[in-house]
Amino acid sequence: FHPRTWLMVVFTGARGWSLMARRLVPVVLLVVPLFIWLRIRGQREGYLSVETADTLAGLGAVSCLLGLLWLTARTAKQSDKKRLEAEAQYRRLFDTMQEGFVLAEAVRGEKGETVDFRLLDVNPAYEAMTGTRREEVVGGTAADLFPTNEPWLDIVGRVAGGGKSSRVERFMAATGRFYEVLYYSPRQDHVACVFTDITERKRLEAGLLSATHRSELLAHTAGELLKAPDPQPVVQALCGKVLEQLDSQIFVHFVADEGSGRLHLSAHAGLSDEEARGIEWLDYGAGICGMVAREGRRVVVEHIGVLPDPRAEMVKSFGVRAFAGYPMLGQDGKVLGALAFGTRNRDAFNEEDFSLMNAVADEVTVATIRMMTEENLHKLTWMMTALNSSTHALIRARDEASYLEDVCRITVEDCGCAMAWIGFAEDDEGKTVRPKAAVGAREGYLAALDITWADTERGQGPVGEAIRTGQMVVCATMLKEPRFASWRELTLKEGHSASAALPLRSDGKVFGVMVVFSQQPGVFGADGIAILRDLADDLAYGIGVIRSRTAREAAEAALRQSEQSLSRSVSLLHATLESTADGLLVVDTAGKMCEMNQQFI
Repeated sequence: FHPRTWLMVVFTGARGWSLMARRLVPVVLLVVPLFIWLRIRGQREGYLSVETADTLAGLGAVSCLLGLLWLTARTAKQSDKKRLEAEAQYRRLFDTMQEGFVLAEAVRGEKGETVDFRLLDVNPAYEAMTGTRREEVVGGTAADLFPTNEPWLDIVGRVAGGGKSSRVERFMAATGRFYEVLYYSPRQDHVACVFTDITERKRLEAGLLSATHRSELLAHTAGELLKAPDPQPVVQALCGKVLEQLDSQIFVHFVADEGSGRLHLSAHAGLSDEEARGIEWLDYGAGICGMVAREGRRVVVEHIGVLPDPRAEMVKSFGVRAFAGYPMLGQDGKVLGALAFGTRNRDAFNEEDFSLMNAVADEVTVATIRMMTEENLHKLTWMMTALNSSTHALIRARDEASYLEDVCRITVEDCGCAMAWIGFAEDDEGKTVRPKAAVGAREGYLAALDITWADTERGQGPVGEAIRTGQMVVCATMLKEPRFASWRELTLKEGHSASAALPLRSDGKVFGVMVVFSQQPGVFGADGIAILRDLADDLAYGIGVIRSRTAREAAEAALRQSEQSLSRSVSLLHATLESTADGLLVVDTAGKMCEMNQQFI
């Protein structure tokens, strides 16, 4: 039979009359034939009259009917009890389940299409998830409760119409949480929705994905930083990607400038050109980055604009709400610079943000150390080459002037200096420093210096001090040195930023000075200064050797000239003795005979 026919409803229903109908059928099939047989047999045998048979049949039918009614009532009561117990158990499960549950029925249009849904029931978990009460939503339609016409309504309509169950993830804007929703249809035109809060799982997944991306980013950029000849562009690109990971908008990278004793802005993002110029040079201790460089530790300022903090005054004008700076420390604990990030979208950073910023600062520090080490190695290589070349120049030197010129040229070409000149200290009244050789100087520069080594205003510069004290004088940043006040204008024209004055000694006495210049401040490191000192000592030794050689050659030339003069005198004496008619005898002061002529003999 078709499931909707009345016969199937009677024999498959769960109501009391359906139970009675199912039990009455076997009774009728058994009792009715029995009474018919008794009646026919009784009449045939003559012991049962028609009236008696009818009476018995009626009593039997009534007894069977009453028994069926009692049995049906008892069964129905037991069935209702079980049903109530099941309903109570279902309600307990419904009320205590952790997942949100919604039962809804489809609202059909004129053409039978699903146009809306009416909520029939929700459980307490759903109330807690959405912050609504059951009385507020039960009986309401989706159009009234969810006016945004979200895509999930299409899913509900398809499932309610007999489609397969569906499991989707959705974000509920009202609660700000993620849910996994199972849609299934318990019966036609009805749909049940089971909501499972997966916000924590999504957070962990997002954290894992973010950590994976960050690890890949750091691994990739670490290799790029280590192999790049100039890591600065890589630092710029790296920090730009880090801004995306941190949901930040600003980063600044400061490098310690040894020459000026300040921090120089090396790279940045999120700042206008005018803002960047305003912080191009930063004093130690000024602002957050200045404090990071001075103290050598992380400095974090959050809730900027809400909580007053004098450290954040500088970055407050950039519109940031949280700012974190990290020091770049060398192997000896020396501060190489500072790296900082700022965000305009939130008031604080989390631990994952701090971990990423710290890792980036470490990578940039390693790259900076590597670059500085390579630069120092190149400089030392150049200087060692210059030291060797100066030795060869001494061997090849024809005279002192050419030797001085060669040493200046070697210093400029091999050491990477902008200019080098050599001067001698005169013992005249003005104690003049006389330039003897120079390479890299424009015409008229040395004459304009007007340097003396006297203890006067013009003698207070590095050259005069080096000659008077016999000590090397290094100026890491010339424009900031008070001793360069008399030559500041000349220095600006030449573009020099650092200098070193090296005294030249002979027999413990300073007789001159060698001066080298660089256009990079702080370029003369400890190792470079040691090599320059060796170069100056070799120069002084070479000058002494050349002067000794020159003096020896002059003495030898004088001796040869004297011998030649003596030989001529002896020849003249012999000629005189032989030409006279008188006998002559020549004796020395001791009375020893030295010479005589033929006439004397």
